[in-house]
Amino acid sequence: MKTKVIALLLTVVMVMSAAACGSSSKEESASDRTAATGEDVKKEESKEGTGSDGEEAAATWEEHYKIVWGYIGNSQQDTERIAEEISKILEPIYNVSIELLPMSWGEFSDQLTLMLSGSEAMDIVPVLNGKGTSYINNGYLKDLTEYIDRYGNHMKEQLGEENVYVCSVEDFIYGIPTYKEWCSNVGMVFRKDILTEAGFTVEDVASIDDLDAIYEAVQALYPDMTMLVGRKGDTPGAGTVYADQLGDGFGVILPDDTVGTVVNYYETEEFAYNMQKMYEFAQKGWISKDCATITDGREAQAKAGNAFSYFVQPTKPDTSEANSLSTGYDMIAVSLTELFRSTSATAWLGWGIGRNCEDPERVFQVLDYMYGSPEIMNLLNWGIEGEHYVFKDEEAGIIGFPEGVDINNTTYNLNIGYEIPNQKIAYIWEGRPADLWEQYEEYNATDPIISTGFIYDDSNVSTEIAALNNVKEQYLDALGTGAVDPSVVIPKFNEALYNAGLQTVIDEKQAQLEEYLAK
Repeated sequence: MKTKVIALLLTVVMVMSAAACGSSSKEESASDRTAATGEDVKKEESKEGTGSDGEEAAATWEEHYKIVWGYIGNSQQDTERIAEEISKILEPIYNVSIELLPMSWGEFSDQLTLMLSGSEAMDIVPVLNGKGTSYINNGYLKDLTEYIDRYGNHMKEQLGEENVYVCSVEDFIYGIPTYKEWCSNVGMVFRKDILTEAGFTVEDVASIDDLDAIYEAVQALYPDMTMLVGRKGDTPGAGTVYADQLGDGFGVILPDDTVGTVVNYYETEEFAYNMQKMYEFAQKGWISKDCATITDGREAQAKAGNAFSYFVQPTKPDTSEANSLSTGYDMIAVSLTELFRSTSATAWLGWGIGRNCEDPERVFQVLDYMYGSPEIMNLLNWGIEGEHYVFKDEEAGIIGFPEGVDINNTTYNLNIGYEIPNQKIAYIWEGRPADLWEQYEEYNATDPIISTGFIYDDSNVSTEIAALNNVKEQYLDALGTGAVDPSVVIPKFNEALYNAGLQTVIDEKQAQLEEYLAK
């Protein structure tokens, strides 16, 4: 567990970083680069991406290294070209090239596990919250602690000292969080044109109970349209969970808890009620019968033109605009619950270094450089200027598609700012407010709940977690898609969970949380 004394380490960390920077010519050149802010780097780099010390830095690593960077997202036509452009920036500084390895949301978990457990190269690894402890226990990741202290200047500057260490279990730091929304809530996204056509606005939606009237009206207009979409492992019902899931969801903290009591969310009245609503929706044909087997994400389904709405967690300052860009339709978001700050949101994805990485020290320095490089962040998220985007307001840093290009024919538009290391130093897509990142700063200042900062170590209950995941896979997708009667299935689900060791896991979490809170 990360302790609460991290803030007190700032002075020590900075001293260690300064000492490490003077220990060799290699470290001097790298730290010179990482000492600058993202804006400084942008000013210093030429169009080719070569910094003022790039030639000297390249000479310190005589052997070229290819970094395989895996991420969760769809492969696009120009993915290899983007990797080449990023490599042009990094090659003169670190003598490395980049291979981008996209993995779809439906398949990434199995693919990642196979690569990390085998001998395949995976240098930069996306570690979703809840996976960190199991990856550590299986030896899949490098401990980043010493690298942060020596080379993590951009990370600390951009994320804040209090956040950069959050992806940790005990003293093992498995990843570096991304700059994104660090709060949680339950919200919904609708096709705005259809919502308006049916006679409604988002002001008509305050809870899940308000959906019936809307879906009835929309179905009358579009009888073949799916009212509420989701996918395997991320069903509509799963999108209604309102809690700090403490990683795996087997024992949670409710947002209004001021004491710190770990509970089984699957036997709460809220879960039963929401699953009953999913069942009723499915009975009316509002949820696809294939929902539990679909692997395409919600935005991809909306882009295909046959999806009206879906749950989102969380709603953030640009949820409407981001989903509009992803789907090609004018989408609008509404919050159904209050925001709360949690570790589950802050540590939702951490960038780790895989166990098969042959040069973790250099790879970490490259990763830190990316946190301060607007050029790389723009390439990764938006592509190449003039081809994939053009400036709409250069002074404000607002970009959009070139003439004749849109979401349906572009050859590159990743648009996963929440996943790239540091989206706040990248350009803002048109339609989003120019002060977007100021809004994010205010948004992320939301009050934390009692469990914020806590990540539990599941090494003592790994057998139980494996069994519980099997039970969850057996029941939760069926409940979350409304395929089964919850009044019959939820009791069976909970009985199977407890038989698989749920109480043991809850007790372990409770003990660790109490220890954390006592510090």
